[in-house]
Amino acid sequence: MIAFEAEFAGPPRALLHIWTDSGDTSDFLSPPDGWAFAVSRFDECGNEQPWADHWEERFENIIRYPEIYVPGAELEWRRAGASAVVNLQVLVNSAGQAEG
Repeated sequence: MIAFEAEFAGPPRALLHIWTDSGDTSDFLSPPDGWAFAVSRFDECGNEQPWADHWEERFENIIRYPEIYVPGAELEWRRAGASAVVNLQVLVNSAGQAEG
């Protein structure tokens, strides 16, 4: 599994997730299980509520969804469970070059 997450301070505060359940990551951009995106937001009491989810075959398509839910936000994406910031567009570019 490969997973990325970002938090948007809001308003409304939101958590964004992008992941693939595929164990085969030889084709990062288009793994056999595709890519999923989910976003949840928090209500005024601080309770997390599901907001939306999407699935796409290709990574470069799934990374378009954050802009729909938090337009113009400067998100800091991280691999789930890690602290280093990851640039998703750089991942697309570098994986695309490796395929070419």
